[in-house]
Amino acid sequence: MRLQPRTALDILEKIVLVGLLGSLAYRLVPSLAENPVNIIFLISQVLLVAMITFRQTATRISARGADWLVAFGGTFLPLVVRNGSGAGMGLGGVLMLVGFAVAFSSQLSLRRSLGVVAANRGVKTSGLYGLVRHPMYLGYFLTQVGFLLANPTGWNAAIFAIWVGCHVYRIHAEERLLSEDLDYQAFTRRVHYRLIPLVY
Repeated sequence: MRLQPRTALDILEKIVLVGLLGSLAYRLVPSLAENPVNIIFLISQVLLVAMITFRQTATRISARGADWLVAFGGTFLPLVVRNGSGAGMGLGGVLMLVGFAVAFSSQLSLRRSLGVVAANRGVKTSGLYGLVRHPMYLGYFLTQVGFLLANPTGWNAAIFAIWVGCHVYRIHAEERLLSEDLDYQAFTRRVHYRLIPLVY
């Protein structure tokens, strides 16, 4: 039986994600004794990959190449960070914990609607989605800042900078696609801010 191109891409995406997750664990686990806060980051990535692996099929997904490229970058980049030792380990750990809580709570609201590329898997408005339109990305942002403070290397800073650009693009790509949905239009009229209340 021949796989459809989208099915093949979906399988390839999951294989790559699991492989990169294994590589991240290989780099971080041996150093957990000296930098134990990294366990929060590792757990957050395990949960993200697990949710993507078992997500539901989208009713509509972006066909734009740029959307796919940036979405994959935003998902894969955190899996290539490296261990480092930073003075901001305490603050970094707190930010990772808060970010993990925000992201996980948002993921629970989405259930199996979590995806990588901009798609419509149903409009979710419960939980933290009543405060900002993309609370999961806010959680990721806090987690990434926390990891960078606890592991300040030039490599991690470069990964973080590219990752931020990817996620700003992802937000706009998702909203462009979802804006065709009447439920989402009503949602944006009710929830004005994308990521940070009163700011953006």
